[in-house]
Amino acid sequence: EIGEEEEDDSDNEEDIQQQISDAEKKEAKVRVDLDESMKAAQQLMEKSKSDTTNNLPTELLSQCNTEISNCNDQLDNATKSLEELAAKLHQCRLKRRMRESSIKKVLDKLDAVENKIDVMFIMDASSSMRSYIRSAKKTIRKIVEKIKADGKGKDLRLGFVAYR
Repeated sequence: EIGEEEEDDSDNEEDIQQQISDAEKKEAKVRVDLDESMKAAQQLMEKSKSDTTNNLPTELLSQCNTEISNCNDQLDNATKSLEELAAKLHQCRLKRRMRESSIKKVLDKLDAVENKIDVMFIMDASSSMRSYIRSAKKTIRKIVEKIKADGKGKDLRLGFVAYR
């Protein structure tokens, strides 16, 4: 079950978290650039209100408008990138939890198997074996006592078949 899951290097949680951190830094820088462009445009607008000669170059306003538009596009892209990375991180965590759950199931099965001891004794009980039966009984009892002592907490199942 566990080996069937394909490991994808791009789904490493630490890598994705680093990518998110980088994207957040980029988004913060874009916001700063956008604020600066907005302030510059606002200053130009204030200057145009106070300048009665209307000699304010429209090129500067156009340039500010282009910068603001570019910053908005970059901000949209950064936000979209962050959302995609957050979704990818969520998927990665879900996969990890599923793997952990699969591993736990396998370990639980191993524990269940490791805690079981099945012992079966089969013996010829015909009259020709009479002299050996008493010795076999003692040996079987010793074996059972040893298994009981060593296998405390284990599920012990014993069987005995005697045939004639």
